[in-house]
Amino acid sequence: MVIHLKMCPNIFQTREKEITGIAAIATTIGVFLAVFGVFFAYCQLKEAEESIKEVKRSLEATTVYNIQKDGRELLNSLQKDVEVLNYIYRFDKNKQYDNDLLLRSDLKITEIIQYFSSVFNQRRNKVITDLYWDTFAEEICRFIKKEPVSRFWKNKVIKGKYSNEFKTFGNNCLKK
Repeated sequence: MVIHLKMCPNIFQTREKEITGIAAIATTIGVFLAVFGVFFAYCQLKEAEESIKEVKRSLEATTVYNIQKDGRELLNSLQKDVEVLNYIYRFDKNKQYDNDLLLRSDLKITEIIQYFSSVFNQRRNKVITDLYWDTFAEEICRFIKKEPVSRFWKNKVIKGKYSNEFKTFGNNCLKK
């Protein structure tokens, strides 16, 4: 049985109002679903952004804790050699120091400078924010300004393989 189109009235012409109404309802539902989808995606992005911020804060707190712990350990190791400690922190330009002490001191200063360089790199890599950086920067500058350390800085660090940013930072400490 074949139906001829000429024999059937055009359904679209006879039901034009109903079809237009259904299309309007479907469009409204589609718009509503799109708006809901965009709102849902926005909420998910905000939640992800907050999670990322929390992870960053946690990473910074862990990094700062480890830096402080490593600093304490470094200071404790420095206190084990009282002669080196006195050379660095109670330097007397009128005193003659023996070569063994100078070599031990250079090794300890190198160790501390490398530690401070890694702290500086954490700052440069944006792991340490302004909240903690000022304290670290003051500590680093105070150490670099110690006479035997500043001499070491000028003779070895400037020529060494430290980053140019770290060298500039240390040079600015010496100017203050």
